[in-house]
Amino acid sequence: MTGAIYLCYETDAEAFVAWLRERLADADLSTRTDPGPDDEPTVVVLSEGAWRSDRVHTEVQQRRGHGLYCVRQDGYRFLTLAGVEYEDFQTDQADFDRPPVRPAFLSRLRELAAGDPPPPVAMPDRTAREIRNRADHAYAADPAYWRDADRPLQHRLWQAVIEVGEAELGPDHPTSLAARYEQLCRIRFEDIYDQLQRLIDDQTRVLGASHVDTMVSRHELVHSYHVSHSDEDSKILAALMHDEARVFGHHHWRTAATEDAYDFSMK
Repeated sequence: MTGAIYLCYETDAEAFVAWLRERLADADLSTRTDPGPDDEPTVVVLSEGAWRSDRVHTEVQQRRGHGLYCVRQDGYRFLTLAGVEYEDFQTDQADFDRPPVRPAFLSRLRELAAGDPPPPVAMPDRTAREIRNRADHAYAADPAYWRDADRPLQHRLWQAVIEVGEAELGPDHPTSLAARYEQLCRIRFEDIYDQLQRLIDDQTRVLGASHVDTMVSRHELVHSYHVSHSDEDSKILAALMHDEARVFGHHHWRTAATEDAYDFSMK
């Protein structure tokens, strides 16, 4: 290893960062929490506080051209970092422990520290600010998520994010795809099967079948439409369970939820 990895985060992620630093130290990976040169290996810890932090967004833009890696410790997603490689550590449910650190993640961080960062995902400063502002308005409507009367408003707000992404970055840019996913998650699931399937097809073509974003979309599709006592659904769930164990790990809550659904389908 050639240098320490800078962990860029906000205070709401302090407990997670302490947990992560211990795990990385056990793997002989050195980390630091004070920033150095813009071209140093950097991991951004995604959280609500980080999303709202001007400092974090500024550091992301400064370091974007040198390659970044992200870890997701809660449900917050940076649309301005869509397409950047990330490891999903979110639990999402109180009865699931945080998943253990995967060997593949440690290997990728060793490559990062040795000067082999992932390819940069370009985004002009002006576009990043516009997407962040529009996404802020959309996220602000989330408290009304379960009220059917407010779903048209959420649809319009996320459509505004999609439009700026597609106009400034193109329809195949990871940010445009991520905004489409966020919009679909806020529409009644019985109304979105075809749209979600098209998104998965596009994510597979652009990001790859094993990309975390593609896998998350597959999870939503399968668990919304394919949990029943049928042979077909059992096969679909078995395939998803196998892929989630490979991408997320056997102990991740998504893998566990799919295992439960598979067991149900086999009864």
